[in-house]
Amino acid sequence: MLPQKRKPKLYSSILCLAIWLGCLLSANAQQTAASNADWQFWPEVDVSIKLSQRVSVLGTGTLHFGKNVSDLNEEQAGFGFNFTLNKYFSLSPDYRYGSGQPPGRSHTREHRFFLDFTARAPLKHGFVLSDRSRIELRRINGVESHRYRNKLQLERSFSIDDHKLTPYISDEVFYDDRFHIWNRNRIYAGVRVPLSQHLTLDPYFLEQFDVRDRPFERRHVIAINLRIDY
Repeated sequence: MLPQKRKPKLYSSILCLAIWLGCLLSANAQQTAASNADWQFWPEVDVSIKLSQRVSVLGTGTLHFGKNVSDLNEEQAGFGFNFTLNKYFSLSPDYRYGSGQPPGRSHTREHRFFLDFTARAPLKHGFVLSDRSRIELRRINGVESHRYRNKLQLERSFSIDDHKLTPYISDEVFYDDRFHIWNRNRIYAGVRVPLSQHLTLDPYFLEQFDVRDRPFERRHVIAINLRIDY
């Protein structure tokens, strides 16, 4: 019975962390308003419904608040499937629709079809290394282009009061054939926290660098992902 009494402490800690992140975001937004740094907030909800032992249908929706969290820059929604090939490999075809107006640019509408191939390798001491390759076919305001993204991630699970936590770090690079260069890099740090059998919270911090930004602008992103599994 003791672990059940301790669980509220974990949820209180998560709530305190969320409040602290919100205060940090607000404070830094004021400090960086006049600089070439943009603090952003990205809430996201993902739904996964298992159709069989190896196949799931996916749905997602996300909002991107930018300009130091003063404006809604982008909204996205989509669906797809995940095929677990074995314990090491998975394949996921997806579609996503996006609409928004990035700072200093015209309004965009995008239809994005992409295919993820993910490989996972268990390492020593409980660490897991994963590599996700993504090929995207994009249609932005009627113009087609392609993009390749590769995300390398290292994670390790552990328990606090019988509650599983999985912190992780990852790095993602982008190649865009509109510019014929590796134009973007994202660095992530976060932790997945199961709240119940069907709910998982994934708060993370993201740094984005884009070599084509003129003047150069760094994006600091605080994101919260809520995953619902059935």
